[in-house]
Amino acid sequence: MFYVQYFIFIDIWEERKNISLMNNKNSPSKETTGCITSETKNASNEIECEGMKLMWKRKCPKCNDEIFYSGKRPRDAMKRAESKKSVCNKCAQLGSKHPNRDPSSFKRGKDHWNYGNNMPKESIEKMRKSLTGRKLPNHVVKKMITARTGKKRSDEARTNISNGLKGRKLSPQHAQGIAKRAKVRHATPENNPMYGKTHKPETRAKIREKYLSRMEKILGYPVVPNFNENACDYFNTLNKKNGWNLQHAKNGGEVEVFGYSLDAYDKERNIVVEYDEPRHYDLFGNLRKKDIIRMNEIIKQTGCSFYRYNEKTNELRLYRDNTID
Repeated sequence: MFYVQYFIFIDIWEERKNISLMNNKNSPSKETTGCITSETKNASNEIECEGMKLMWKRKCPKCNDEIFYSGKRPRDAMKRAESKKSVCNKCAQLGSKHPNRDPSSFKRGKDHWNYGNNMPKESIEKMRKSLTGRKLPNHVVKKMITARTGKKRSDEARTNISNGLKGRKLSPQHAQGIAKRAKVRHATPENNPMYGKTHKPETRAKIREKYLSRMEKILGYPVVPNFNENACDYFNTLNKKNGWNLQHAKNGGEVEVFGYSLDAYDKERNIVVEYDEPRHYDLFGNLRKKDIIRMNEIIKQTGCSFYRYNEKTNELRLYRDNTID
């Protein structure tokens, strides 16, 4: 059986200038603290090694997965496991060694064998302190990430999680911890995870649609946006004057596109007309930024001819990508 040393490098090796390694058996050597290499006493032959951790590994005799050993004496621990032909934790839970641990026999809640046997507070506090600040090795983090990559919970599992969290009350310590982290996160704009970032138009559309569907479930009826009576009368006038068939709030209901409710839309001619009250413009008469973004996203998705009617100036303009024809 060959034993392989497994090194996890946290910092980069830093080799001093004009230093060469020499194999001098007579020179005394000493293991450096926190490092897996020996450092010679010869002043002309030194190499620095910082932040390195020694680990040993062997392969599970059943599944052939790698098992890592670390600590004060990892090599001895690995040799003991090899002499006993120990398997990894995954194999130890199933198979001939533990036939009573078949997943079909797992029980939860009141049927669990340890139900109601709470650990002493002293033990819980010791476990908490021992785990505080612990960092998992890189190979463990990678396994945890790849284990859930591409996997989705079933609807039943999602429902069970949702029902389990309903009505849950946080302990005062938990609530205070959340409040402290929130204060740090919102202390400066740079601490916000979305600082300097913007959602894609597709993401914003999904957020809007999810919000509307959620409100429909809560209210029990479809969410209908507010509309302007004068706007509906103006759209009817445009239909008579231009021969259009604009659908609006009082003529079949507003059409929803990309999560936006259009004031008036002619499906056959692919024409959109928006009725702008004075609040859609700033003090200098310029269209507000959010209306420009909304308009451009609708044009991009539908390729329509986009008209805007300014109620204050009584003007109807045709827009394309925020440029006036």
